[in-house]
Amino acid sequence: MSELWEEAVPIASAAAWSPTAGPAQRVPLLTLDGPEGIVATVDETAPAPAPAGRPRVDRLGALRDIARRLRTAPDSEETLQLIVDSACECTGADAGMLSITQPEHRQVVAGTALGAGPYIAVQLRAGGPTFGELVLTRMSDAEEFSPEEETFAGLVAEYIAKAVSGLRRGTVLSTEQQDFIDRVTEEMRAPLASAANVLGVVLGGESGALGDELRSYLVAVARDQRRMLRMVDDLLAAAHLRPPEVRELESIPVGPWLRRAVDAVAEDAAERSIEVGLTPPAEPWLVKGVPAQLDRVIAQLLDNALKFSEPGSRVAVSAGEAEGMLRIAVEDTGMGFDGADSSRMLECFARAINAEAARIPGAGVGLFVVAEIVKNHQGRVWLESRRDEGTQAYVALPFAA
Repeated sequence: MSELWEEAVPIASAAAWSPTAGPAQRVPLLTLDGPEGIVATVDETAPAPAPAGRPRVDRLGALRDIARRLRTAPDSEETLQLIVDSACECTGADAGMLSITQPEHRQVVAGTALGAGPYIAVQLRAGGPTFGELVLTRMSDAEEFSPEEETFAGLVAEYIAKAVSGLRRGTVLSTEQQDFIDRVTEEMRAPLASAANVLGVVLGGESGALGDELRSYLVAVARDQRRMLRMVDDLLAAAHLRPPEVRELESIPVGPWLRRAVDAVAEDAAERSIEVGLTPPAEPWLVKGVPAQLDRVIAQLLDNALKFSEPGSRVAVSAGEAEGMLRIAVEDTGMGFDGADSSRMLECFARAINAEAARIPGAGVGLFVVAEIVKNHQGRVWLESRRDEGTQAYVALPFAA
């Protein structure tokens, strides 16, 4: 990721950045493009005095460590926690909070509570819309942050922004498309999640407080809310699809993985009066992958099967071996679609003609996300279907060594 650290940033005196700086050293430029991740150039001018009452901290060393960790594990919880802790230590902040909204919602806090006194708030941005914020605070009776401390916080935020935006490289959509989807979904997610929470509270109350008719209406609304939230998640997933890194891969037992997926849709299936059956795999097979992404694959195939099936029908999930790979099948007896459209259905925003005619809601993103995730795991997806006779969705993945 060395290409992320190309800009030289002016900073203040070495005495404020490193406890080992000499009495006549000054550091006017700071870059992160050297072999050690950080390069400081030095000339001979007098340093600024360290803030009274505060111990000197090695901010250059902290930046080296932050840069190194962002190179190796930019989105790990340990890296983000280290960054917030270092930012607090190097600026004398009593508390800090790092919020990141893309490519997924994250929040890391240091300190016991955010203070009500002086603060630094730096937005995370890398050429597009903001996707987070770094906030450092002190208690109400504390002194103001110094220019050196504000500069340090700005550098940390810049490093985070560049590292996180680097995770979006290699994705299917362009940066402009990603930014558009980020803006739209950010506006949609908050009100949808809020409404879903309110409905959950209302429906979770005493059963007699609501009449049967009103409860049935609210259950239908809650189902639509969940569907809309899933659509938002699908759009976000499509915007940030990328091949997984080796450190993200885990060995996943196939049987428990499929059982969790089936159990997760049990309530929805019961509401629709649809039976979901699982045929356990014959062997204790393992696949290598990113658990959250492979969970999304099976969840999406099951959601499609339920959505296009009639009450009283059955959805079957099974796993077997075919051509040296694990083959998972999700089969339904629903409305299906013309077989000639099978390959087109894996394209982004593609929908079956009969589904459009029946006004079944959907954006045509889910199967596209499934296909891209499976492709990034060196597998493949294919569909077999006949109109009014159901659909068979197949996923082939390599076994773990």
